[in-house]
Amino acid sequence: MNTLRHHLEYALLLFLKGLVRLTPYSCHKYFAKTLKWAVKRFDKRHFRQVAQNLLLAFPSMNEVERNNLRERIYTHFSTVITEWLYLFTHRRRPPDALPVTLINPEYLQSILDSDSGAIFISAHFGNWELIPFILKDLLPSPLIAIARPMNNPLIERIVSQFRHFMGSQIIYKHGALRKIISHLKEKRMIYLLIDQNAVPREAVFVDFFSHKASAISSAAQIHLKKRAPLLPLFLHYEKDQIVLEFLPPILPDQSKRTVESLTQELLKSIELQIRKNPEQWFWFHNRWKTRTNGVSI
Repeated sequence: MNTLRHHLEYALLLFLKGLVRLTPYSCHKYFAKTLKWAVKRFDKRHFRQVAQNLLLAFPSMNEVERNNLRERIYTHFSTVITEWLYLFTHRRRPPDALPVTLINPEYLQSILDSDSGAIFISAHFGNWELIPFILKDLLPSPLIAIARPMNNPLIERIVSQFRHFMGSQIIYKHGALRKIISHLKEKRMIYLLIDQNAVPREAVFVDFFSHKASAISSAAQIHLKKRAPLLPLFLHYEKDQIVLEFLPPILPDQSKRTVESLTQELLKSIELQIRKNPEQWFWFHNRWKTRTNGVSI
């Protein structure tokens, strides 16, 4: 049953959506600056989390360099959130949105030509929500993405509609593995973000920025057990363009990869992308929360 709180939250979302629609686009850059200031000023928990993560990942970086990087992180994500809001409201990208360039699209084409299902591997990097939107005209069917249902069913409904517009078909995390395997049999493309902390029962521990990190192993497990190709792809912003880069696909073979070694290989490719553009990774997440002894911090 819908509660009063659900209706109030839904009304607030509709109000914000209407406000964005009525706001001249020329004002959106000021909104991004205001959002950056507000989040830094009032969300102290994530401010400290970013600082802690940067210290772990870049111990040789001096304090001034880390502070400058933190500023760029907030600038990047305030801009990305502003673009998300515009897309959510207008169902189109902003008028001055950067053009998209595809790097190594032949890797994508090789997967499509194989006429099989595959798992697209990415991370919370650049603007990962744009990837299904960019690919939806290139793929025969929407990407299958994993999500948690929202607590508010009214907001869940409108967000699900938006995700469908963006090119994703959502399956929920509970029972997702069985559904993923079923979709692969139907030759669908699965979209997994594997860079965040995994709970102990689902984890393998790999090196990530020279620290042991609890990593999501589902992509490696499915690849090895079901022989599903893996296609790493990453989207990042440059000064005059947005770049969606495809890396060489990982195809089923007879090598002696294990779940641990393949997960390490995938996380290493993510780390390399982050090191190229460190301000574009989602440092707000407690990435090293789960320790090798199973303890969470």
